[in-house]
Amino acid sequence: MKKFFLIFVAMACFGNYADAQTDYDLSEFKFSIEIRVDYVRLVSTKGCDFNMLGFSLKVGDTQAVNKSGMTCLDDTTTEDSFLFTITRTEEGSFILKGIKGTAWKELSFTCAGNCRPIIDQNGVSLIR
Repeated sequence: MKKFFLIFVAMACFGNYADAQTDYDLSEFKFSIEIRVDYVRLVSTKGCDFNMLGFSLKVGDTQAVNKSGMTCLDDTTTEDSFLFTITRTEEGSFILKGIKGTAWKELSFTCAGNCRPIIDQNGVSLIR
């Protein structure tokens, strides 16, 4: 009975360690996205090396972004604290795929009119 109890306690402690490691992998960042016809501008308020980053993003295009700004998925390094891609779809929505340093695997939102999504390591909130 004592062996069973010790194994149970050890497994419980290991499980808590694994959860803490996942939280450790998150990178703290925050930026807003301003959307134009074929142009996207990211305005950072936390955790990015850029203050403002703008790039063309037409329907079907995908752009990778890390702490330093625009990047190619082939050029990423283990030193990137976060990495995601942003894609514009034909329906007028945007898909962000979290690759590193995010709690999310994929975010999707549609932004019409005067909408400014705020993105951070935990997800998206829309400000209208």
